[in-house]
Amino acid sequence: MGAKAGDFGHLDIAHFVEEIKTLARQKHRELENCLGELPRSLDWASPKGGLPA
Repeated sequence: MGAKAGDFGHLDIAHFVEEIKTLARQKHRELENCLGELPRSLDWASPKGGLPA
């Protein structure tokens, strides 16, 4: 007999939790990297001048 819609009892929830945690850590690192680049990328717009590194 097939599983009914919404019946997720056969899935390994712990596996999905670990996948979500891994993706969250990856996205967190990506965001930190983007934010780390932001001040340098805006240097050219400062009154002191300068070009992006």
